[in-house]
Amino acid sequence: KWIHSTSAPERPQKNGVAERAVRSVKAGARTVLLKAGLPPKFWPKASRHWCFSRNVRKAPPGRAAGYSLPPYTNSFTLRHKGNAFKGQRVPFGALIDFKQTRSREKQELVFSPKAIPGIFLGYHLLAGGRWRGDYLVADLNCFRHCELEDWHLHVTVQRVRELHFERSAIVYPLKAAAERVTRSLLDIPRPPALEAGF
Repeated sequence: KWIHSTSAPERPQKNGVAERAVRSVKAGARTVLLKAGLPPKFWPKASRHWCFSRNVRKAPPGRAAGYSLPPYTNSFTLRHKGNAFKGQRVPFGALIDFKQTRSREKQELVFSPKAIPGIFLGYHLLAGGRWRGDYLVADLNCFRHCELEDWHLHVTVQRVRELHFERSAIVYPLKAAAERVTRSLLDIPRPPALEAGF
């Protein structure tokens, strides 16, 4: 007979480790959304990106379960049998250039550039958190002619293998547009009393 340890229902204090993990993911997702200038509707992609980035970060040497780990071992390396993460570490919502999928590429003119500007939305993960080298991106033009609240409706997420990211100059192109809407009073009409000088 197996004895399963459970916590009391409706009492988060009894399950502190899980509650702390959930709180960390929520705080991390909020942070990357704010930094990228994306609305809260993008929380699923932001939370996955934050969790994956935390798993592939370069952790300092440490000890776990009574044995010493090699220097800079992280969760990704342990899960993939010693193979370190070889992909690019790109911030969520950062400006990148990516090569479109072949079906979209055929719609472009012959001499148009092969790479187009886009927004980085994370890593395509398989079951169990496995990553095979695919990135999730969105064309920057998807965000151009729509309101901030409607961005999630107009974005088409593409899965690509190749992208170019300039680490020396990280740019978040949607942040200025989001701050203009959320942190400004420019588009709010003034009451008639204020316009008359009262």
